[in-house]
Amino acid sequence: MRDFGGSMKREDYDGVFKALGDEHRLRILRLLAKKELSAGEILESMDIVQSTLSHHMKVLTDNGVVTATRSGKWTIYSVNRPVLQDAAERLEAFLSEAEHAEKSDIAIRARATVAEERVQEEKKKILISEEVRGAESAVGPVAGMREQTDGVHEQPAQAVEPVAGMREQTAGAHEPSGKKKGKKGKKSKKGGKK
Repeated sequence: MRDFGGSMKREDYDGVFKALGDEHRLRILRLLAKKELSAGEILESMDIVQSTLSHHMKVLTDNGVVTATRSGKWTIYSVNRPVLQDAAERLEAFLSEAEHAEKSDIAIRARATVAEERVQEEKKKILISEEVRGAESAVGPVAGMREQTDGVHEQPAQAVEPVAGMREQTAGAHEPSGKKKGKKGKKSKKGGKK
């Protein structure tokens, strides 16, 4: 049996929590929390056989949860309150550490998420600026080609005027036949006689 006076090691707590992890052992502890009892008295209050009780009492005493004191031919069992209090404090410290660690993990994950979002925004900005630069470089040569071809499609003013004159000269030749033609023809003859 281990000595549970003084500070307990981590593995000692593991045993304490293991000892508390059984329904029958918890019932035994409830009985012993009221008063010290012998094995016979515990057995009378439980619905188990002697060998099962001996096994549970060994687990409880080996892990320091229960103390066993010899009194004549009887063994008297009692709850080892300091060990249970130490275990309760250890459990509270464990839960506090876990809560603190979880809050730290949440804060770390939040900072990492914010940093990742910033990186993604920067990547988007770079990608957009590269696309804009690519579009500008592609538009530049096309714009230059437009400037070069604009002069090719323009007709000089001299070429347009003779074409307009030619239309006036040939206007009479292409008119459709009918009454309109006769009237126009007469008018032009009259106009010519004056």
